[in-house]
Amino acid sequence: MHKKLRDILTITWNRRVVIALGVFTSTLVFADPQLHYENALSAYKAERFDESMIHLKNALHENPENLPSKVLMGQLLTEQGQYRTAEIEFKEAIFQGADVSLFATSWGITLIKLKEYQRVIDYADYNSFPNVQLKDWLRLRANACMQAKNYECATESYVELGEVSKDKTEQLNGLANIALTQKNYLEAQSYLSQAGNINTKNPVTWQLKGLVSRQQNNLADALIYLEKAFELNPDNPYILRHLADVYLASSNQEAAKKTVNTILTADPNDPFAILVNSWLQQGTVLAPDAEIKFNELSAKIKNYPNQLVKQEQSLLFLRALIEFREENYEFAIRDFIALRKFDESDLSPIIYLAKSYIALNKEKKAMAILEDNQHMFKALPDTLIMLGDLYINNDKNFKALSLIETLNENHTDNIQVKLLQTKLLIARGKIHQGLQNLDELLKQAPDNQAVLLVHSILNLQAKRFSRADTSVTKLLTLQPDDPVSLNIKGAILIKLNQVAEAQTYLNKALSIHPDFTSATYNLASTWYLLGDSVRAKQLIASILTSTPNYQAALLLLAEIQIKQNAPEDALKNYRKVLLSDKQNVAALEGLTSIYVARKEYKSALLQLNRLSSSDQENPKYVIQKAQIYVAQNDKENSQRTMQELQRLSNNNAALMIALHKLQLLTGDRQAATQSLIRAQKLQPGSLRLAVQVSEFLLNENETKAAAVELDKLANKYPKQAQVSFLQGRLAEQQGDLNTANQLYLKTLDINENFELALAKMYALTLKGVPSSPFKNKIEQIVNNNPERFFPRNLLAQYHYYQKEYELAAQQYERLLQHSDLKDPQGILNRLAKIYMNSDIKKSMQYAAQAYEINNKEPNTLTTYGWLLTQNKQPKQGLELLRRAYSRDQKNLALRYYIAVSLNMLGLVNEAKSELESLFDKKQNFTEKEAATALYKELSNK
Repeated sequence: MHKKLRDILTITWNRRVVIALGVFTSTLVFADPQLHYENALSAYKAERFDESMIHLKNALHENPENLPSKVLMGQLLTEQGQYRTAEIEFKEAIFQGADVSLFATSWGITLIKLKEYQRVIDYADYNSFPNVQLKDWLRLRANACMQAKNYECATESYVELGEVSKDKTEQLNGLANIALTQKNYLEAQSYLSQAGNINTKNPVTWQLKGLVSRQQNNLADALIYLEKAFELNPDNPYILRHLADVYLASSNQEAAKKTVNTILTADPNDPFAILVNSWLQQGTVLAPDAEIKFNELSAKIKNYPNQLVKQEQSLLFLRALIEFREENYEFAIRDFIALRKFDESDLSPIIYLAKSYIALNKEKKAMAILEDNQHMFKALPDTLIMLGDLYINNDKNFKALSLIETLNENHTDNIQVKLLQTKLLIARGKIHQGLQNLDELLKQAPDNQAVLLVHSILNLQAKRFSRADTSVTKLLTLQPDDPVSLNIKGAILIKLNQVAEAQTYLNKALSIHPDFTSATYNLASTWYLLGDSVRAKQLIASILTSTPNYQAALLLLAEIQIKQNAPEDALKNYRKVLLSDKQNVAALEGLTSIYVARKEYKSALLQLNRLSSSDQENPKYVIQKAQIYVAQNDKENSQRTMQELQRLSNNNAALMIALHKLQLLTGDRQAATQSLIRAQKLQPGSLRLAVQVSEFLLNENETKAAAVELDKLANKYPKQAQVSFLQGRLAEQQGDLNTANQLYLKTLDINENFELALAKMYALTLKGVPSSPFKNKIEQIVNNNPERFFPRNLLAQYHYYQKEYELAAQQYERLLQHSDLKDPQGILNRLAKIYMNSDIKKSMQYAAQAYEINNKEPNTLTTYGWLLTQNKQPKQGLELLRRAYSRDQKNLALRYYIAVSLNMLGLVNEAKSELESLFDKKQNFTEKEAATALYKELSNK
């Protein structure tokens, strides 16, 4: 078979055919050109193409119009892959009247390589070709039809091929291939069955049977058929490739590796073998035997003398790939650079060199090597797309745009090119358009894993979590053990606040790929969200051990440190991030929050100015600056920033609300009112804004205006809890406490999670409103929602102040077991007080636990000290009571407790002096009656 024809026809499947080379005789040339031509033809037949080219150039130099030489030149250029130049030669030959049948095969190959499919399809004079050339042309025409997705035309070509062939096997295989492409599996099987009946030893038939079974996920049959095809044609690399694919799909990693190694042994640069090998290198759990054999292979290669490996290209290539798989990227880079010395035109080392640099976060080096060799990647869109991704990641959008234009010239229908275009749109801020394009791509290719992956990632970044989740869920049905997909699923679930479920996916990802940094970081985030900062910090430490500058881990650690009241440590980590990324938004915002909390306003403003320099119109930073100026009482800058905010907020209700709040802080209530009214005009149908207006009027004690607004809202939203609550507030401000109580009760009937209404009802009981509605409601809520913290805590407090101590103790002891309990000390102290007069031993236990948590808190010191005194340990009690008084001198009962302790220690005069100074204050306190009695007793001694 003509080599180039074979290459084209094996795009979909392989077969052998004999093509006769065009042999020309002509009497139109002089002797010397004819001799050069004959020498060129002889060299061409012997595949000495360089020699043939020399003779042809000589022939054409002597006679530029030598028709046989022009035709042979076209054929030679086709063989050398110079298709555009070959097409020029063929066109001139046809114009000069050459017999097309003599070079039809080469011409057809050239047109197909140039993607001129329609010209092949439309050529109508092929029926006059001799039988051999006719069959070749029909094969090429069928291929062009397939490439153009014109399956009717392809079918027509194969039918004609069958009519001029004695053996119908090729026709039937071609028709089966069309059916397979269209996923008409039953039709494909029917054609292949007929082909098998004609010829049981045709490898293409067996290969196609294997592909049909593979497409139907019938891996067992696919293996049988492909192994039969390989047995019949062991030199066909395409069969090996399909075998490797089936081995991988069936999790037969060992067989896949053997097959890939077979291909690599024959051709270390085979692109499919490299692809499969790369797949094996990812975070995939290999079977134990396969892992052992890989390790043996790795050890064997690494034990070879370095000088030997460097001299043997195949060994060096294998060692480089092993280093790459083992993530020893520095060593892989060394070997891939050395490989380039063997053959600078070999693309595989260049591609893997770039991937290694990317893995080491050296994207500029990866860009440089791909740019230097960009001219070699015209037929490798995936590599150009890798370069495009690097451009986008490094804000080189203009270069990315130019590259996409180049890709579109030759790869218009490539889904990866379309994905790159979408990424560029989003990188250029055209997020809505980019996401729309992405949704459309997903409709066109719903099972394309690359589309699903990008769709899930970009929608996750755009906070369209449900869409992202749909895509990654589909992706996981296609590749359930892919660690990247599992990690994305975990990240989405975190955003959806399904943290425990997220851990399931992240743990699975890490069981497959233990060194997966991103998954480790996400798992750390889940523990932080679940309140386990210890585990979160352990995972962060493991990340920073291997990758000290991993920004996301440093930022999360800083957030944890702020929560743990360690702002100095957080500052260090934010600054560490900024060393490698001077404009990191999260780090600058973190620094700002710390400086504001510490009232270091000058430093805070410095960070805000850095943030504003790259995002000048961001109102968030304008608001923060205004808040700082207000806090500093800097009227001039406050006014200036609020004017800037007013300019930005002209058509934005949310910004108008922010301006309203700032104006309230400056005391400009008139301007604050105007801003709120403008916000409501911008969103007249907004319930939230209408509620905010009513709330503001209530806060300003504008009860008449508030009543008007609330009447409108109540008519429009009769079952809106927030409206009923504000009506309750209005009634309370008007002095109608019973109506207020009823409205708060109505609020809770609508939404029993409205805790502020519950607190309001409790407060009204303290003002003399009957307590039974509150008591009945709160007991109902606690019974319906036993895990809610606030209602149970409020019920316990109600019982305590009603002196229903046994009931209060029951609720407080339940609260000690509550998962939302953040401050057990207060409850332990309250329980110690409850049991003080009924069970001194239990009271002491609770007080000791509270003291152990915080031995400086004055209420705890008071309770524990007084208990020690009552428990005949006045010396220890006195020490704690004095410490309590030094922290809380307003608690007059403490002076009485100190006096009792002094009296028990025999220090009567000191006790009397303590009580006398207490009575001098002429204030009431809980123990005043007991203090008076003690003073009388001491005075009589």
